[in-house]
Amino acid sequence: MKNTTVVRGLIKCPVEEVFGFVSDLKNLPKWVGSIKSVEGGEASAKVCVDLLGKQVSATLTVTSLERNQRFSYETADPFPSKWSYEFSPVLSGATAVVIQHEADLGDFFGADSQAAVDRSTEASLRELKNVLEARRAGRTRVESEGLINAPLDQVFKFVADLRNLPRWVGPIKSVEEESDSGAGQKGTVNALVLDREVVASFEVVGFEPGERFAYETSEPFASKWSFSFSTALGDQTAVAIEHEFDTGEFFGADAKDGLAAAHHRSLDDLRATLERM
Repeated sequence: MKNTTVVRGLIKCPVEEVFGFVSDLKNLPKWVGSIKSVEGGEASAKVCVDLLGKQVSATLTVTSLERNQRFSYETADPFPSKWSYEFSPVLSGATAVVIQHEADLGDFFGADSQAAVDRSTEASLRELKNVLEARRAGRTRVESEGLINAPLDQVFKFVADLRNLPRWVGPIKSVEEESDSGAGQKGTVNALVLDREVVASFEVVGFEPGERFAYETSEPFASKWSFSFSTALGDQTAVAIEHEFDTGEFFGADAKDGLAAAHHRSLDDLRATLERM
């Protein structure tokens, strides 16, 4: 008999950050206590699980992915199981999360196992909240805004084309793209940050043409750049840039001022580059 568990919660992080973390299967051991290891890629992965005292190996197959809205995966062996996640943004930049777990546990674990699975699912949601909110609490946020004397369409296209980063973000020396531009685009940036060479993988997590663009990195340190755009007087464009980063383990806590100064220089360089074009 199929059993269903549904849990709901609120996480004080933006929806794109929550979705990105949950939909990356490699993160499962960080917040699902029963999962001990993950091997695999984006569409499927093999997991080792310690579930109700039994060691289980299973293959997860992603069955749906709608960016920042919903995500699901399922297993066939050793028992049919499906995990579904729904995400929706709420006030103050938080995210409402619904987790639904469907499984036929009877033949493998016994009919009385449902209560334990319910508790495990609730614990996973609590840990997801703890991990994401703790990660965000350790970040520094730097904001800047200004006017650029160029049309909005031109400004957005230039910023959203990450191959242009070396032209206006001083520390970035080169960009290697692994997929086409747009939501979900991935690639690698090579940079010299505070006299240290950095190679970081990036993913575009927000892409609304003419309005909003965002990308983030997780290694070697967590960082997220968010941009918003609007038309100002004449053909000018108002640009707001927000940079969040957590450098403690990689650079040390005293690196914040240097990175903040580089952020503010980037807006000046973006303006100068576009207005020369």
